[in-house]
Amino acid sequence: MPMLRVSAVALAIAVCCFAVLPPALIERNDDNLSFDEASKIEILSFAKTILSEPFLTREYLAPKLDLKADQINLESVNKIRFRTLENLLINYKAAIGDQNGELPRSTPEAQLKRLTQNFAINNAKEKFYRAYFYEQLRLAALFPKISSEIDRFNDNEILGTEFNDRVFYLTYDDGPSDQNGSTDRLIKALNDRNINAIFFALGSAAQKRENDLADLYKDQCLASHGWTHISHAKSVKEALRSIEQSANLLNARAHNSYIAAFRPPYGRRLDNSDPFFRDKIKIVLWNIDSQDWQKTISVKAAADRVLTLMLVWRKGIVLFHDIYDKAEIALPLIYDRAKRWNISFANCRSII
Repeated sequence: MPMLRVSAVALAIAVCCFAVLPPALIERNDDNLSFDEASKIEILSFAKTILSEPFLTREYLAPKLDLKADQINLESVNKIRFRTLENLLINYKAAIGDQNGELPRSTPEAQLKRLTQNFAINNAKEKFYRAYFYEQLRLAALFPKISSEIDRFNDNEILGTEFNDRVFYLTYDDGPSDQNGSTDRLIKALNDRNINAIFFALGSAAQKRENDLADLYKDQCLASHGWTHISHAKSVKEALRSIEQSANLLNARAHNSYIAAFRPPYGRRLDNSDPFFRDKIKIVLWNIDSQDWQKTISVKAAADRVLTLMLVWRKGIVLFHDIYDKAEIALPLIYDRAKRWNISFANCRSII
């Protein structure tokens, strides 16, 4: 197994990343359930956990989200709670083959209450889903003042929840590494499995590898992560300069791999940038976060978290970081399980 290598730059990026609550983690057993069978269990477990929460108020949420009550956008919190239950119901119907609405019709919350009434959830799953729910609610509580992947500003932004059932994309941020580093090893591992992914590269890092960018990303997709790993939600002028500069470099040096997509660092972007992006570049966010940047999370823990969230959401965009060896080591764990589930990752170019 390759040794984990974390550069000083990577550590600096990790320290300043947005998550502050302990990440939701769960250990998956090597069971023989089908994708749909396992998905149904995870969906009902998450739904039951959400429905066990009392009425959400700022005072109740503040200590759980590590925020002050006046920081919490309760309208956004309630919107995300409703949307989560709505998506869980849609996904449950997909898992049981009830696409045509054979279940009794009522609100998503009422339907899920009936479905989970006699469903038993174990302690490990309840702990995971409660922690994960608070992760999501914290992002919602701060949105849109602090933007993130929790919601869209417009339909030019892709979250991953818009896809058809069982459609997943692998994505990697913050590279490329130095030559013969973690990015090179990860791409070889992807190519060996006939998988292509989307690499959201920093222009400043790509500039160091201008001469071999085309060869490095030959069988993959390459998109912009900005010029440097900073928030793109502060200055319109600086944000647009960063995006244009990085996109121009990537397109010029690796034209055959480049796709017109941008992922804002931390998910932070301007709420009024749509006129610039529309018809030029898609903003690609994510809905399945490995949390691999956190140094306390092991490779298996990151992979188990991803696999569990794949079962919950049944579609979406998986986020890893290719500046860590964790991404390469986790790949076979995710690929092997996905293969057993009869899940294949989508062609990277189809995302836009």
